[in-house]
Amino acid sequence: MPEHQNIEYKENWRDEYLKWVCGFANANGGKIYIGKDDKGKVVGIKDYKKLMEDIPNKIHDMLGLIVDVNLKRKGKAYFIEIVVPSYSVPISYKGKYYYRTGSIKRELTGNSLNEFLLKKTGKTWDNACFLGGYIDAWGRGIEKIVDACKKEGLPDPVFDDSRGFRVTLYSNWFVEKSHNISKAQAAKTQPELELTEQATEQVTEQVSEQVKRLLYTISNREYSTQELMIKLNIKHRPTFLYNYLKPALERDLVEMTIPDKPKSSKQRYRLTNKGRVYLERL
Repeated sequence: MPEHQNIEYKENWRDEYLKWVCGFANANGGKIYIGKDDKGKVVGIKDYKKLMEDIPNKIHDMLGLIVDVNLKRKGKAYFIEIVVPSYSVPISYKGKYYYRTGSIKRELTGNSLNEFLLKKTGKTWDNACFLGGYIDAWGRGIEKIVDACKKEGLPDPVFDDSRGFRVTLYSNWFVEKSHNISKAQAAKTQPELELTEQATEQVTEQVSEQVKRLLYTISNREYSTQELMIKLNIKHRPTFLYNYLKPALERDLVEMTIPDKPKSSKQRYRLTNKGRVYLERL
């Protein structure tokens, strides 16, 4: 059987194939066979015992997923089957999102990433603006944005629905003219200019499965790095720092208890107010 949308063959295992696992998880799921050539012929693997331990651990640590990893045999040759289900939440690998389409794996960026995150969360741009308080009734989003710009004397916004839906507000024009506006006026006007950024943030600031696990683990307590690694069953410190702690800190979901001494031996981590609110909404 040749490779197709839900089947991938690899003669040997490489850690970069975690991107393929991520791609299947974000799409319709699929299977990866280690020890088969491009045509699906079994060529076998010699280190299958080690891989049967390494592969599940790496998928768990790097992607936050638990998948079925099965050892298969044909004649005297062993090969491995990795069964990846489709996930309802976005899955990232080292901060990037991959998607399986046809028989290839693609990294999602720009508009395609925005559309993917919207689809996974079941939201629309109108929904984002509604949650942000910019729409008080469905269907009035564009009208309110245009009215807000006219009220502040700004150029008309540009609406583009060729790929998803995007609103362009001319904040540069405002900045260039800001010397003619008092500080009080600027303070009043700026929130209107940030309408798109705030609405977009509510949609695109989706955290990875790893960060969600970290938030659940911390909950309403404080933990050290070592304690968190133990509770999350992660042995590789760089993996924990890069995929779990760092993105949580960058998104202001988690904070240090001793921020002025990041490397203190007494350093612990807790949820921020934003982190607690986010956790309550999960």
